[in-house]
Amino acid sequence: MSVQMICPNLRCRKILGVPDDVRGKLVKCQYCQTAFRVPEAKKPDATVAAGEKKDRPPPAAHFLDLFERAQADVAAQDRERKRGERRRRRR
Repeated sequence: MSVQMICPNLRCRKILGVPDDVRGKLVKCQYCQTAFRVPEAKKPDATVAAGEKKDRPPPAAHFLDLFERAQADVAAQDRERKRGERRRRRR
């Protein structure tokens, strides 16, 4: 079974069918001759394979946390901007 990859050359970007036996090796695009390394196959984690769950929050909770942090950062930047505008008006 082959792996579908996109050539990393931004001018080429052809879809390539790369055989599994070259995973982890350096190959060349057959169209533009750009050399790149084919990533190795992902190995299943030993703890997950044994049926143990990781103590990690679900992905949605992680993104929600990042979103809330970004909102707090934007709010802080707005407060700083407004404070600077008020100081400039006083002068």
